[in-house]
Amino acid sequence: MTSVEKVVSILKYRKIPVSKMERECGFGNGYIRQLKKGSIPAGRLAKMAEYLDIPFKYLLPDSEESFDPSIFDTIKAATQTDDGIDENKRLLIQLFDYLPADRQEAVIRQLQEIVRLQKAQDDLLKF
Repeated sequence: MTSVEKVVSILKYRKIPVSKMERECGFGNGYIRQLKKGSIPAGRLAKMAEYLDIPFKYLLPDSEESFDPSIFDTIKAATQTDDGIDENKRLLIQLFDYLPADRQEAVIRQLQEIVRLQKAQDDLLKF
């Protein structure tokens, strides 16, 4: 998915007119539309990321076909609540809940392997 497609997808999800972002970022009217044929210069992409309040790296082009702009709201919500849970754990739970069941199972297997390796390393350090 291109950077332009990602930006447009996020704007559409958040119900923000493209023209509003263009105006508030100091871009000319129709700037995004003209970019559909090319790429976004890094400086302008950084400005868009700041406007959208998302990390710059998520707007970089990639081959991810199933880009879901709602993930940014999930991440933001996960880091803004105050329920006594460590921020990293809360984020992990939110992201885990976002995954389909087969991916959740794969993540669990990977985490189990990481923990097994960590325990083995800890046991070696005891001696």
